[in-house]
Amino acid sequence: MKKLIFVLFLALLYSFSFAEKISFPLYDTFIPIDWDEKWFGEKSSFEYNHSLARVACYFSDAAYSDVPGSPKKNNLLDAYKEIGITEGDIEFHYDIDYTNAMWGKDQCAFSIASKKIKSSKGERFLIFVIVRGTPFNASEWISNLNVGETSEMQDSLHQGFARAANIIHTALISYMLRRKIDPTDSFLFMTGHSRGAAVSNMLSAIILEDNFFKPENIYTFTFASPNVTTSDDCQSEKYGFIWNIVNAEDIVPTVPMNRDNWKFKKYGNVRAFVNQTNTASGIYRGSYLPRINEFCLKIIGREYKPFTTGPFLPILVTRLMESLSNNVEKYYTGFMNIHGRAANLMNRLFPEKKDEGEEDVPNENGGGLGAWIISWLNRRTNGLLDYASVALGDMHVDDVYLSYMLALSEEEAFSDLEYSLLVLKGYEEIGIFDSQENLMARVIDGKIIYADMKFPVVLCPSLGKNVIVGYPSNLTFTIAVTDETLFPTPVSVTVEYFDAAGVYKESETKKLYPRRNKVFVAQLGRPILEKRGLYPAKVSKDEGKKIIKAAKLFPRRTFNIVPELYTNTDFNAGLGLHIGTPLVYGSVMGDIGIKKFGQSASVSFGLGNEQSIWHQIKFDTEIFAKCLWLEKDEENDDGFMLVPELRTSLSVKLIGRLRFFSAGVFDFQINGYNDAAFENKKRHTTIHTFRLGDSICVAPSIQFGLRF
Repeated sequence: MKKLIFVLFLALLYSFSFAEKISFPLYDTFIPIDWDEKWFGEKSSFEYNHSLARVACYFSDAAYSDVPGSPKKNNLLDAYKEIGITEGDIEFHYDIDYTNAMWGKDQCAFSIASKKIKSSKGERFLIFVIVRGTPFNASEWISNLNVGETSEMQDSLHQGFARAANIIHTALISYMLRRKIDPTDSFLFMTGHSRGAAVSNMLSAIILEDNFFKPENIYTFTFASPNVTTSDDCQSEKYGFIWNIVNAEDIVPTVPMNRDNWKFKKYGNVRAFVNQTNTASGIYRGSYLPRINEFCLKIIGREYKPFTTGPFLPILVTRLMESLSNNVEKYYTGFMNIHGRAANLMNRLFPEKKDEGEEDVPNENGGGLGAWIISWLNRRTNGLLDYASVALGDMHVDDVYLSYMLALSEEEAFSDLEYSLLVLKGYEEIGIFDSQENLMARVIDGKIIYADMKFPVVLCPSLGKNVIVGYPSNLTFTIAVTDETLFPTPVSVTVEYFDAAGVYKESETKKLYPRRNKVFVAQLGRPILEKRGLYPAKVSKDEGKKIIKAAKLFPRRTFNIVPELYTNTDFNAGLGLHIGTPLVYGSVMGDIGIKKFGQSASVSFGLGNEQSIWHQIKFDTEIFAKCLWLEKDEENDDGFMLVPELRTSLSVKLIGRLRFFSAGVFDFQINGYNDAAFENKKRHTTIHTFRLGDSICVAPSIQFGLRF
């Protein structure tokens, strides 16, 4: 009997040790989530609690409820009631006047609630501060852009978030004073998503400085928080109670930037979700993603559409923004004026509500050429644009963050695996292979061949004549670098390192000197992180030829159509068209005399060959049959003559396809055959002719022009 009583007692004790599962309302469904008041005080807030983080993620999602539209019945109010908070202890601050002279657009919606709980430390007050993310209005979006609105310089705090945090800070103190809550003996639970996350993050740092709450009693969980501060100690141990959860494929947590002259970061710890590049792809695709989709189907009615490139897209965006505005001052005042342009865009995307009775005017400019181009690109890329447009939203949306949190345990949900990418500067040929030697991507003469690019390897051009190469950190790839130049050409290869959340850490650069049939190979992905570096090696000539053949790195066989415009020292102006490959191409040229207009003209037909000399310096050799027309006079009865011609030219790339060239042109005079073409005074030659023999003279001239 005693044994039975003891077993029953253990069973009862065991049952009380588990959290209560509460069905929290969300949209038109209910989400069962564990809830236990004893989590508070059981462990210090400096230790991550995945169960509590799940509850926080739910509340950050529910914060988007239409509180003003449904003050008595909304998901957030119902959620508070589900955990036993009375309506009288809930304050909603959702009615916002963005015309307020003091706070203007730098406001946000939030709620404060409290109840007495039976924590692990006994009966204590638990205070909730739930901050809403950015709604569909221009005001708060513009506040997100207000990095340093007053000074237009880099301040220690993001001003748009700081001002909103100060509003909530004042409201929280007022709330506790009116209810006589002693913060030194209470727990504080804060959360938010996106803008709400940034404000919660900054508010946590402000509250810590108050010394009212014990740091171990402040539980802050943020989701998709942007960066908020340039403080050097923002990630010191004293902020360890703040847990920032981010999706590494999400652009929002990477801005404002933390690179070069931009120094913005978050307070506290950062944990990055698993994705296809930072965990075993088979497990992610086979186990994690299906479980995440079970919740996505329930919450948003469709499956999650992830990117397969990890933090590559956010890294590209921050690189571009930094290159366009390399400091905060230029962000406001530079040539691009990114702040002003983005603010105007927000006003266009989220116009003010129309007056009653004013009807929406349908957009009559839809469709047309733009729609046709998008449709054509979608067909060419098997629907990639449609997928990407949805994925751009899914990477940040609060419902996906919640699905991640609910579907995966703490051990499954996060990854610490770093990320790296390659930046190559030069006009080289590149081939990238996977571990099974399948070609994943290639570059010809510095141009990415997008038709051959296979995910998860992704290549992108960048400012400064760079090619950026992204690849998963959990797989191994091989890159081969060569160049079609006759002389060794320097290629700068930079490895950039990022943490699991896509935050820049450091970089290292090496120089390679490839040339024709001289190939360097190196391993990418996992080996870079394991060896902490890129170790390129030159392969033998025979092996190099095999790699070039496998990757089809044949720029001399690439078909091109190249127009050109030129003038020369014979006072002619002309245009031409070259069609074919650098190995052999056909040319059609035509010019007309400009000093005495209309008295001479020519059309030339020929063949040419192009050689890469060094870097982007090309050498062309062409032979022509020139049909020359001269105006008839008493010295010239033959209007048309045939002149053999040789042209050699050097060209250098300026930008894009535009090239400048200078050429030496040699017209051949054959005695008794085309003498009139050289003796007629209407053809102006400024450079003296010279003889090759008794019967042949050469008339040189110099051309200058552009090819594009």
